[in-house]
Amino acid sequence: MLARALVLVLVISAVGASPAAAGTGAISGRVTDGAGNGRLCQVNVWGSSSVVASANSNMDGTYTVGGLDDGTYRVSVATGGSACSGFADEFYRDQPDGSTATPVVVSGGGTTSGIDITLGNGTTGAIRGRVTNTSGTPLNGCVVDAINTSTGEIVFSQTTLALAPDGTYVITPLAPAPYKVRFRACSDGGVFYGGEFHADRADGASADIVTVTAGSTTAGIHGTLAPSTPGGISGFVTDGAGNGLSCQVNFWDELSTFTGSVYSAVADGAYLKDDLPAGNYRVEVVAGLGCAGSFSEWYQD
Repeated sequence: MLARALVLVLVISAVGASPAAAGTGAISGRVTDGAGNGRLCQVNVWGSSSVVASANSNMDGTYTVGGLDDGTYRVSVATGGSACSGFADEFYRDQPDGSTATPVVVSGGGTTSGIDITLGNGTTGAIRGRVTNTSGTPLNGCVVDAINTSTGEIVFSQTTLALAPDGTYVITPLAPAPYKVRFRACSDGGVFYGGEFHADRADGASADIVTVTAGSTTAGIHGTLAPSTPGGISGFVTDGAGNGLSCQVNFWDELSTFTGSVYSAVADGAYLKDDLPAGNYRVEVVAGLGCAGSFSEWYQD
């Protein structure tokens, strides 16, 4: 609404007219990814050279941009938000910029509907599922990773709370390929839950393959996490003379995922990270305040 107000001020100052009532027309449609999942994005309606109105799409991707005068417009999706990340901005229909966008006409103060925009134009796919505990209660704030089976690298991650409060997640956009899915350890309601791989596997080596195809969603990839007691890593950070240093100590898991950090104590350089799920880690000491004159390094040296 702020962008629209600024546009109206500029027009009024240019023509010297009195403020006019907002139009009653609207444009509506749905924003989806290539697999048909609704996306939460900003939808912009353009006049001749600038945005005149905008609105955010809903959880299911539907949107309505109102307050429009009769006229011809162009519609675009701005993909800068986290729920639209990984896509390029796009104009209706499937155009990279406004010069080739399909015009959308609003007339008679009515709603022009069916202005749907598909991000990625069907070239990508998705993985969908839920994360729950062993009693079936949804877990929120848990991270799900899609892992490239060739490189072992995390391609895309999603947090359950980011999309739905029922433990549902959708990882998209994903290039058509085989993946492994990891459900990271997490805490919810004061309970710590251990992680796992799909389907109910302890590690990536034994994880089931999840195949993603263009224009479709591979659904039913659920994670069921059990309560677990976290473990810890402790040690000392010292200089060459054995003096304790107060440094930032980072912890990285076997997939090179950052899992947190602590600071070693000023007195003797002791540190303890006591909330780690079972697994293998690399420990990094970062030079900085308290470590002045030292170099960042990994255990061991």
